[in-house]
Amino acid sequence: MRTRGPLLLLASFLSLCVHAHAEDGSGFVGSSSCAGCHEKETVAWRGSHHDFSMDEASPMTVLADFNAAEFSENGIKSVFRRRGEKYFISTKNSAGKQLEYQVEYVMGFYPLQQYVVKADSGRYNVFSVAWDTRPKFEGGQRWFSLSTVEPHGSNLVQQRTSRIENWNAQCGYCHSTNFRKNFDLKSQSYKTEWSENNVACEACHGPGAKHLAWAKSKRQNESNFGLTTALAGAKRGVWSIAPGASSAQASRDSQFQAAELNTCATCHSKRNQIREPATVGAEFLDAFEPALLEDGVYHADGQVSAESFVWGSFLQSKMFSSGVTCSDCHDSHTLQLRAEGGALCANCHRSEVFDTKEHHFHEPGSEGAQCVSCHMPEKTFMSVDIRRDHSFRVPRPDLSIGSTQPNACTQCHAAKSAAWAAGEIAKRRGEKEQIQHYGEVFLKAHHGDLSSVSDLSKLISDKSLSRIIRATAAMYLGRFDDSASRQAIKSALNSDDALVRFGAAKSIGRLPADELNRAASKLLKDRFKAVRLEAAAQLSVAQGSRSLLDSVREEFVSSQNVNADQPASHLNLAWYYLALGQKYSAETEFKTAIEIDPNFVAAYVSLANFYAVNQTEERGETVLREGLLNVPSSAQLRHALGLLYVRTGRIDRAVVELGEAAKLAPGDASYAYIYAIALRQAGDRNKSIKVLEKLLEMSPDNSDALTALATINSEMGNKDAALSYAKRLKSLRPTDPEVEQLVERLGR
Repeated sequence: MRTRGPLLLLASFLSLCVHAHAEDGSGFVGSSSCAGCHEKETVAWRGSHHDFSMDEASPMTVLADFNAAEFSENGIKSVFRRRGEKYFISTKNSAGKQLEYQVEYVMGFYPLQQYVVKADSGRYNVFSVAWDTRPKFEGGQRWFSLSTVEPHGSNLVQQRTSRIENWNAQCGYCHSTNFRKNFDLKSQSYKTEWSENNVACEACHGPGAKHLAWAKSKRQNESNFGLTTALAGAKRGVWSIAPGASSAQASRDSQFQAAELNTCATCHSKRNQIREPATVGAEFLDAFEPALLEDGVYHADGQVSAESFVWGSFLQSKMFSSGVTCSDCHDSHTLQLRAEGGALCANCHRSEVFDTKEHHFHEPGSEGAQCVSCHMPEKTFMSVDIRRDHSFRVPRPDLSIGSTQPNACTQCHAAKSAAWAAGEIAKRRGEKEQIQHYGEVFLKAHHGDLSSVSDLSKLISDKSLSRIIRATAAMYLGRFDDSASRQAIKSALNSDDALVRFGAAKSIGRLPADELNRAASKLLKDRFKAVRLEAAAQLSVAQGSRSLLDSVREEFVSSQNVNADQPASHLNLAWYYLALGQKYSAETEFKTAIEIDPNFVAAYVSLANFYAVNQTEERGETVLREGLLNVPSSAQLRHALGLLYVRTGRIDRAVVELGEAAKLAPGDASYAYIYAIALRQAGDRNKSIKVLEKLLEMSPDNSDALTALATINSEMGNKDAALSYAKRLKSLRPTDPEVEQLVERLGR
């Protein structure tokens, strides 16, 4: 456990402060109202990361050097000054003008602290230069950049006032209590409100007014003591290890885990809010749409790739499946671990079984012998914030061979290869074959391998697997357009697990029109809001039944307006209105998405496609070129422009743009395939074959690539090669009559 060092003195001092707020009509009464009866819990909470999640900027809370300290990044200088008890940052705005901002709030205290400044229109921005609060000997006590854009010129300046740094949109909900964004689209302004400047009691337990009334009246029959969620008491149960067993089992109310995770996932997940206000403790899928194990957020095997805030990792674990929940390991109020190192794990796992060299293969007491070294490898976020993976996975270095996926073994043995690590594990465990990992299936699906469809179907039906794995498998089915995948989608839609239905809803656009309408009709009546909204979104993109979409108009539009300050919401509304035949409203929403975020690539592509359908390709080309001025390295924009040139007969220009897209996104099989087809159309069959062969190296069972190689080789007179590719295709699609005819024709 990393210590706070000198910050403990600060924590002790700040713990004396009480955040007092009166009841404001929403039922929230403030943590000071809780302290009288819950002194022990209040003392434990004070000084925690929840308590310090946000606070007003003052000499007691600001940890950084504001004594005219300077920080320069690619020629853009920022100066940090203190005047009296106020703090200021001088830097350039998006117009390149030097301005000074007052620091209103601080966020966090270890291992970094961020600074919130007030911009215009009620907006608060989190400055992209943060203070490293670690001790100097660990590399701390310095200003450093959190910029995520390419570190040069106007992009860097623009980020400091962009939506990426917008506290109201990105941070406020999880760094305060009773947060209400209150964004007004017409004026593009905020009137954001919150009850307390941190994650206080009511952020987890819900508004306390009814609880206070219960306490005063001493009524004994009030549900959950007047709180929205009961997070303690007999429902928690106990963990015990039975004689002869190696691990513990819980005797607890089955609803306890769900109640706690519904509460924690509100902030500790990558998700999109769909209801405002989101009631504390309510069903998670009634207020949020979570990210599944999607590429770009997770690696194919489920390890974290980008910031995802724990929930999606934890749901993959056997710990979750066994009933473990957050507070089994973390104290609910201090947030500290309930024990240090292996002692925490030994609460549920017998040391004589697991803390042995036969189990972990390392010298006792060494770093490699620690449970977390193998089962919870570290990853650094925000340059200095080291966090552990909560999927509690068994190391599988074999999955890293030939891929970019990390593994715990070579994370420590950095000089060694994944193949070496896989070999060492095989020697120690015996040469038994590794069980197929869902990551292998997801990786094939990501590359468009048709052979993954049957494996995806098996994952969905395997109830021994975590619900998020099964939901992700259902989502991946939407990448394929064959009878087997469509059948699997329909089966997944009937799952008794809401998260699996949510994943399957993401794939219904692949169904034929009549089946799509039947599926959507059922999903639009689902118990959970996230499932209903996903079905509506897919139905609108597929241009499905207007009557069905019209039946959910109020719910769909209101859910998108929860995030009216986000471009994706307006993109969703654009497709929705387009499906209803309201072209003017759709065009307006496409443009609004671009206005809110000029770097939002999907809006440019969608608006260009809208113009293409309405026979105004020239306007579409203008839109795509405007997008490339803002995001010149976007593969998606290059690809869209290339397709536009194909449609308008400018094949030579199309080849250039499509080739650039394939180069910018080398892992995207569809970009490589379309580029190859354009090369063939341009008359360069040899280069087309080379591109397709390279695609097959990455994705050996890519059905589109095999079909194209069989066809192009046949056109060039390479009958043996054409027949070979056709036979490979037949092994993937043995019942497809078109493939059978292709093999017959080439075999003559």
